[in-house]
Amino acid sequence: MLATGGFVAAPVAQAARAERVPLVLLNQDAPPGKANRWIAGRAASIYTTADVARAGWERIPPVVRRAALASGDARDCRGRLGLDPDRPVLLVTGASQGSRTVNEFAAAFAEAHADHLRAGGWQAIHQTGASDNTPWREAWERAGVPAVVEQFFDAMGDCWGAADLAVSRAGAGSVAEVWANRVPTVFMPYPYHRDEHQRLNAEPLAKAGGAVVAKDAIDAAANLADAGTIVLELLRSPSRRATMRDALAGLGPVDGAARLARALLDDA
Repeated sequence: MLATGGFVAAPVAQAARAERVPLVLLNQDAPPGKANRWIAGRAASIYTTADVARAGWERIPPVVRRAALASGDARDCRGRLGLDPDRPVLLVTGASQGSRTVNEFAAAFAEAHADHLRAGGWQAIHQTGASDNTPWREAWERAGVPAVVEQFFDAMGDCWGAADLAVSRAGAGSVAEVWANRVPTVFMPYPYHRDEHQRLNAEPLAKAGGAVVAKDAIDAAANLADAGTIVLELLRSPSRRATMRDALAGLGPVDGAARLARALLDDA
């Protein structure tokens, strides 16, 4: 049985142990959470996509779902989203559940820097989460910036493929998708985790030069002064974005799923 982590995996892992079914753990966060540490003590094999210094934990590249991989070049992806294929795109995402503070930051940024966004021909993709996205849609409209604003995108790969720059949370899945699609990104880790695991998730990409980690100060004005300054600088610098994209490419292939599948088949 392959456990992919989190508290929902623990009861199933215990059932596998009781039935004497071999148990394998895939850890995707740094540091691993309580459930993953508990499962690890009962697993026959442990694989981790995060940098975890624990004996017996084998490091593999990130695991990325197929729908989160760009299925064409930037022009193709922009066209499928109804955007101008030849204009740059800023992607804002709080991951699948969305993020109120990331949404508020995006709205504040659009208002404060509308002139620059329009002058640069920028477009936006904004994934807001399940709450009412009318305020965020209206913020881009007031700024005069063409934007696709949705609660959720099934084909998230088109969003990454269309993007020249992203603002994102730093959950394991988001970090893996940034790596896989080579999108220069300003990460705003979730601010309420005591172990700061989202910040730790993003650090390898930042150390490689492919991303910047900004603190989510929760307050939109404070985020505008910090993360907003970083985003504005990157919007103005195609050369730096190109360098960041090259740095992400240098991290190597994102083939963790294939490696894990081969390992499971070899052990079967």
